[in-house]
This record gives sequence, C-alpha cells and structure tokens, in this order.
Amino acid sequence: MHRYARALHEVLPRHVEQILTENAWPALTASLAAAEAAGHNPVDVLQQAAQHDPLDDAKSASEVLVWRIQRLGMRQAPSPSARAAQASSPHSHSAAQPAIGIPTASVPSPSRTGRPR
Repeated sequence: MHRYARALHEVLPRHVEQILTENAWPALTASLAAAEAAGHNPVDVLQQAAQHDPLDDAKSASEVLVWRIQRLGMRQAPSPSARAAQASSPHSHSAAQPAIGIPTASVPSPSRTGRPR
C-alpha cells in the first residue's frame, strides 16, 4: 500500500475509499510529497489539514485537503528561536500548530466561490 494511503487510513479512516478514487488523489499525494520533501511528516500535515472542518459534505475531499495543505504552506513559519521557545513552554501542547511552510503542488487551488464542499 502506498505510504500516503497508509497516512489516510491513519488520519481519515472514514474517507479513505472516497479519497483514493477521486480525480484529485494524485494532487493530494503531490502535496504530501512536497511537505515530506520540505522535512515534514506527511501524517502530521494531513492531520493538520483534516482538523479544520469536517469533510463529510465535501464534493471532493482530496481537493479540499489539497487546498488546506496549500493554505498551511502559505503561513509564515516561526523562526528557530520561536520554535525553541514553543518547545520549552509548558503550554507547548496547545491547539496552535506550527506553520508547514511547504511549496504548493502545481494544482490550481479552487476559487473561494467554487471551493468544493
């Protein structure tokens, strides 16, 4: 089984069959590969993208995840000193997640009005 499919099974078990058959599955794997190439754990990236809103009403869950991963990648990554301070903070397990800072896949992101839901 492909490692990104395994990540899907781990993070989104209810949506695996749908996502694996969607046309945007290759775009999702490309986004996860870009995150991995940038030094991120694909499971963590997928988890961050999946936690924003439910995917139950998405026409294409994989397109929504690609869009979310791209948005996560656009955030400014914290500096090394800020990451060190976050790691040593007693509140380091807060809901705030570090930015992913990954290159976006060469897939057009859905427009605001045409965003799949």
